[in-house]
Amino acid sequence: MLVCITCAVAIYSKNVLPGIIFVISATFANIVIVNTQLSAFYPWSAPVLLSPHEGVGRIFIPYTLSTISLVVIFLIGLAISIKKYRYVE
Repeated sequence: MLVCITCAVAIYSKNVLPGIIFVISATFANIVIVNTQLSAFYPWSAPVLLSPHEGVGRIFIPYTLSTISLVVIFLIGLAISIKKYRYVE
């Protein structure tokens, strides 16, 4: 579900390099954000939060917010990709 926004960045910029830079920066930001209260709203930390992790030390896992953030980022990326792909030269 996170690939659609990367594809949207690549289609919008008509180059692969901005998509790669976007993914690398999102990954580095995930390292910082995954253990904070904002992790439920950051879509790239959702796979970590939604995967099984017994005994890791997380007490509260916001499943609903993580799922909603994944769906929202998927729909935004899909809409941008469809809109821009239609008008690509």
